[in-house]
Amino acid sequence: MEPVGSLRVQNAKVLLDRVVAMLIGLRSVKCQQVRESSSDYTVGPENRPTVFFAHEELRVYQSALRFVRWCAALIQSEAVGLSRGRELDRHATGIVLNIAEGNGKFSVPDRKRFLDIALAAGLQAATSLDLLMARGWIAEDTICQGKQHLGEIVSMIGAMSRSLS
Repeated sequence: MEPVGSLRVQNAKVLLDRVVAMLIGLRSVKCQQVRESSSDYTVGPENRPTVFFAHEELRVYQSALRFVRWCAALIQSEAVGLSRGRELDRHATGIVLNIAEGNGKFSVPDRKRFLDIALAAGLQAATSLDLLMARGWIAEDTICQGKQHLGEIVSMIGAMSRSLS
C-alpha cells in the first residue's frame, strides 16, 4: 500500500506532464526550429516506473539523486547535523536541479550552461566534504564513499557538457 503523499505526487506529475506537452506544442507553433516529439513526455509503459520527464531517465540524474539520499543520511547523523551539513545539502541539491533544468532547455548553449553549473556544484560538494573532514566532523572513509558518488556524477556531467561543444 502506497502512502497518500505518493499518490499526490503522481497526480501532480501527471498534471505537469500535460503542462509540458502544451508548452512544447505552443513553442513549436511559435518557433519552427523546435522538433520535440510528444512521446518524450508521456507516461511510460506499465512494466516500469512511471517517467514523466526526460531527465528522470538520465543515469546522471539518478546517480545525483542517490548522492542526495547519501548526503541526507550523513546530515541526519549526530556527528554532522543539519547546521553543519547545510552547505553540502545545498550543493547536492544544486547538482540535481541543474541537471534537470539543463536537460529541459532547447538551445545547446543553455543546456551547456546548466551542466556547467551542475559540474561546479559537484566540485563544491566535494569541497564541502573535505571541510567536514578537516573540522573532524566526519571520518575519511565516509568522505571516500561520498567522493566515489561525486566522481561518477562529475564524470558523466563533464562528458555530457563536452558532447555539446
